[in-house]
Amino acid sequence: MQIKYKLNDFVKDNIVSCIEEYKGGEIFFGCKLDDEGNIKNVEPVCYGNDNAVLAPYEIANKYNAILHNHPSAI
Repeated sequence: MQIKYKLNDFVKDNIVSCIEEYKGGEIFFGCKLDDEGNIKNVEPVCYGNDNAVLAPYEIANKYNAILHNHPSAI
């Protein structure tokens, strides 16, 4: 089963802003979803480098979904 999440403009702008502020480095975001599966909020919880980001299970377990960027394009 494939789940498709939706991002509103506020969430997209928040993600872009965080990535720009961190100079394109990898960021692990915790996501809160609404009842319809839309991402209503993201919170940067771990920061990495161009190749990796550590994300402890204890942190990730607080969210409905996780999201992270791949600055290395891999």
